[in-house]
Amino acid sequence: MAKQHATTSYSPAVDRYIEQAADFAKPVLLSLREIVHATCPEACETMKWNMPFFLYRERPLCHIAAFKQHCAFGIWNAALLEDNGTVLTTGAKKAMGQFGRIQSMTDLPPKKQLREIIQQAMRLNEGPTPQKRKVRAVTDVPALPEILQKVFAKQKVAAARYEALRPSHKREYIAWIVDAKKEETRDRRVAKTIERLLRSTE
Repeated sequence: MAKQHATTSYSPAVDRYIEQAADFAKPVLLSLREIVHATCPEACETMKWNMPFFLYRERPLCHIAAFKQHCAFGIWNAALLEDNGTVLTTGAKKAMGQFGRIQSMTDLPPKKQLREIIQQAMRLNEGPTPQKRKVRAVTDVPALPEILQKVFAKQKVAAARYEALRPSHKREYIAWIVDAKKEETRDRRVAKTIERLLRSTE
């Protein structure tokens, strides 16, 4: 029987992407991120094409992106959605995704409408799944930073769930922690890592 991997819905790589975004973009990205997770608690984050993506049933659901002067939010199967033009933008305002150039929180559609769109996209992902291509897994994982070793020695449950993660998820957590330029930032990321591992499912 294949080994079961623990999953975490929040990705350190997405945290890093948002941290590096322009100040105007941070609240927009954080708001969209939380709306997706509130609407689809099973959504898992990953990075594709250097943008944060949300997966549902192991298939792309939607994505967020930040640019120099605007943000974007896209639904993977938008062409199949029923919208009647009330939320999805068309014409001159159109940008990457289907919600136009989002330059501030006031450019976001109402949460209720966003959730309805996300729910439609979820139902599409619940349909038949195309046969997956077999890909070679990358299994090399950097050594645990000393600070994580010390924390895991006390947090046995978190350590066990970390060991059950896929190699790619382990690499994301390690890179997120060792990339911290300040000690307080590193400590905050370690604490966040433990929190997410303890919330994760096996």
